Amino acid sequence: MSNNEALISLTFSPKFQRQLRILAKKYRNIYTDVQQNNPSSTINE
Repeated sequence: MSNNEALISLTFSPKFQRQLRILAKKYRNIYTDVQQNNPSSTINE
C-alpha cells in the first residue's frame, strides 16, 4: 500500500457541515475575546 492511498473516507451531511462552521465561528470569536481581555495570557495546548 502506498502512502498516497486514503485509508478512511468520511462524508458529512450538509446539516453537520453547517453546524461545524457555526461552531468554528463561535470558537474564533471566543479566542479573539480572550486575547483582547487578557493580552499577557497565552493558550498552551
